[in-house]
Amino acid sequence: MPSILTQDETARFYRLLFRLLAYANDRLHLVESLPAEPPPGSVDPNVVAKVRPALWNDPEILEQFIAENPAGLSPADLSTVASWRLRVSGDMVLMRHLKRHSLFLHGDARHHDHVYGVVGLTTPLDELIPSGALPCFVRAVLLPFEGRITYDTQFGSFPVVFGGGARTSMREATRRAIAREGVITTLFDSPRPEPAKRPASVGFRRPRKPTAGAGE
Repeated sequence: MPSILTQDETARFYRLLFRLLAYANDRLHLVESLPAEPPPGSVDPNVVAKVRPALWNDPEILEQFIAENPAGLSPADLSTVASWRLRVSGDMVLMRHLKRHSLFLHGDARHHDHVYGVVGLTTPLDELIPSGALPCFVRAVLLPFEGRITYDTQFGSFPVVFGGGARTSMREATRRAIAREGVITTLFDSPRPEPAKRPASVGFRRPRKPTAGAGE
């Protein structure tokens, strides 16, 4: 299985996400214009970056979109948008790129660590952040989509240099999380990770400010 969505999957993902982003902007008036059906590549990423955080920080917007269905989505499409209630967001560490996905280490509110297998949209993640730059601190929103996990088109990266002790700690946290529950490759109400094939949460410091962005 490739490390990016198919062309048809990507087109559907952008179609649903931009309808939701446009709805959020219509309610919050954050940017002058954010069309619900923009031609590919026509929207300034900086414009999207102003709307994304406001959307995810206010869960009521997603709930209202689902209840009203202003875009007239099909039941299948609306169900996909509804699944984004299960998103995982916050500061994470991008640990490693594999053939099928990239591994994101994330600690939840209960201080439990999880490893998520995340796929790219149009570009493999190892082209956005090369393996030589790993591990890398990122701030991301992970979304379930088509039985896989991707991200909401953008994530912030941090210029953090990890020492040998920190790298060892994160590798060990990854190993323990995978040993306990496997790599999580789909988001459900109750996590259903893929079985662990070999023995892998992280106590890391949160950087103050993101200094660079990565996205598609």
